[in-house]
Amino acid sequence: MAVAAAVTLTAMCLGAPLNKNLLLDMVQNNPGDDLGFQQTKYHNPSTQVSLGYDGLVTTGENSISLTCNYSNTVNGSWVFPPGSPSQAWLAAYTDMLQLWTARTTETGLGAFFFTDLIVFPKSIVSHPDYVDKLTTKGKIDFSKPLTKQLMIGQFQEMFEKFPNAAGVVVRTGETYVYENPYHIGNSPIDTVTGTTADKQKAWAEFITFLKVEICEKLGKIVLFRTWDNFDGWTSSSEYYLAVLNQVTPHEKLYISMKHTSGDFYRNMAFNRQIGVGQHAQIIEISCQRAYEGKGAFPNYIMNGVINGFEETPPGTIPKSVGDVYPSNPIVKGIWTWSRGDGWWGPYIKNNELWIDLHVAVISSWFKHNATLSEEAVFKNIACPYALPGADATSCSLLYNISILSATAMLNSHYCPEHPGKCWGFIRDDRLGGLSQIGSAIDWIIENKKVNESLANKEKSLEIWSQIASLTETLAERVSSSTGHTQRSVLFLRNSVKYGVTHAGIIASAWKIMLLGKQGGHDTEVAAEIENYDRLWAQYSTYRLYTEAMASIMHGYQFNLPGQNPPAFSDPNVPEFANRWANATNGMHYSINSFRKK
Repeated sequence: MAVAAAVTLTAMCLGAPLNKNLLLDMVQNNPGDDLGFQQTKYHNPSTQVSLGYDGLVTTGENSISLTCNYSNTVNGSWVFPPGSPSQAWLAAYTDMLQLWTARTTETGLGAFFFTDLIVFPKSIVSHPDYVDKLTTKGKIDFSKPLTKQLMIGQFQEMFEKFPNAAGVVVRTGETYVYENPYHIGNSPIDTVTGTTADKQKAWAEFITFLKVEICEKLGKIVLFRTWDNFDGWTSSSEYYLAVLNQVTPHEKLYISMKHTSGDFYRNMAFNRQIGVGQHAQIIEISCQRAYEGKGAFPNYIMNGVINGFEETPPGTIPKSVGDVYPSNPIVKGIWTWSRGDGWWGPYIKNNELWIDLHVAVISSWFKHNATLSEEAVFKNIACPYALPGADATSCSLLYNISILSATAMLNSHYCPEHPGKCWGFIRDDRLGGLSQIGSAIDWIIENKKVNESLANKEKSLEIWSQIASLTETLAERVSSSTGHTQRSVLFLRNSVKYGVTHAGIIASAWKIMLLGKQGGHDTEVAAEIENYDRLWAQYSTYRLYTEAMASIMHGYQFNLPGQNPPAFSDPNVPEFANRWANATNGMHYSINSFRKK
């Protein structure tokens, strides 16, 4: 707190950064997921133009850095040999990005490219003439002169091929090449050894290098992401200042960070890096949270993002985006992820009601310079955008549904009674079990929090009952509408049905695991398993719905691409639990362990 206040005051005394305000949006296509190319209107730049955006950001695997053939830095054409599969890939990939750039810039929006660094072609990194000059212990080494030489050539070639590109968003904490078979890469400090101060110095040198080579020499914008970069975690203001105080600000250099102190969870403090230092900052906000259903059912977060979430301890400052914008002069922008967060489903089919509300609220609130309250923006701008034709009463009903959904989420996907809050129990369309949540359940039992824990899950079900009732009132009110509004109401109804059943499954599984591990509740556990099976039998039919419902979740836990969980067969459990259950992981396996054979 003291550090943040002191640095903010320093920034104000020195004057606001010269950087212009930016409102950016990204549709993230799930890396490594054949179904993950989002079917969304947010792929059409005219959508963001209508909402007042300044630019679009490509998904992580679509980067102009991967279009380089390095003819300006290495001799010959051997990097992507003529007539080879790799050269055919490069040509097709480059054409695709050229089309995206033209489509974006012709609307007046800036084209920003998500860029993982450091990433080079495998043919260069493994070449006998270059491998020792580029790598240390198998990792690309930023400290080596040839690495810097190749990066400078990379940047020059990028913007020669894409002169209309506005800039790049640089990610260094995660490097994904699932869709890029001819490239390899790693973080710029993977080869740095020594003290924390040594690593901080290396980060400062890397960011300064980007500033000089891209911002100063090429006149392009750099958004450098702090996500998953720094030692410890990505929200340390002390670490942030230790690095960035070594880097001179520039009007085309922005530092970008998530609004949360970790990933996009609830029960996660506001990022302590926001509002400190002298560099212009961009705040990242997911509109389709991977840990919270991804828009398959109501889960409204923008009241919490702007005003602070209900679980935030009283007196916390800053607690939300509304506490730093527009009052803090270094906060210069918002970067929304309208679609995509995480890796897999649920997959939204043709209706984006809950995403639309998020996108319209935060973009309009920002563009109005926070002169309108979050509630006013929701009712007067976002609701008509997401539910055209809805009147004031209908928008008030939708707002009440949305606010209730946030509390329901807190008590369903998380466990407020536990100090760790049970993060990561559910991710994307994967439902975890004892392998993910067992230690938290043990703690709840040991600390005599069983009744409180069960009561929180029951509270979520009670709230979902209220949501369902309000939804029917809203649906009846707009039943005379036609076209998009009626389709949205159909999705609203079905998404609430989805949410009710989904919350019921979680509450049932939670009760089985909690009482099953506690012991002495065999009759109650057996009865609850029957309820669990009924809920899943109902839920499994949702996969047959068409455009009016998202794809369903699965009873096995999260896995990365290429790590598909094995199925198993057990004649003593229902078919739905056989079909996708991981033999050692996930909700179904955990519940099956409590069945009486």
